[in-house]
Amino acid sequence: MFLWALCLVSEAKFSAKLQVMKSFGWSDAEFFAAFRKDPIFLTNSEEMLSAKMTLLVKKVGFEPVEVAFRPKLLTYSLEKRLMPRHQVM
Repeated sequence: MFLWALCLVSEAKFSAKLQVMKSFGWSDAEFFAAFRKDPIFLTNSEEMLSAKMTLLVKKVGFEPVEVAFRPKLLTYSLEKRLMPRHQVM
């Protein structure tokens, strides 16, 4: 899975996604820990990562570190899974 993610994401996109996650308070160590746990989350666009982090951090109330330790949350569909479950809660 790690090699698959590396093939899909270029170095420029990898850096751009790192900067997006840093804007939400992730450190380099947290980013690379999340990447090691579930590298597939990097297949999302920068806009989608930003939208998912905004929902999880600002509306749901997760700390950015909590999302870094559960990167699988960033692979779920925003419209079909994350938002409906938040609305129910």
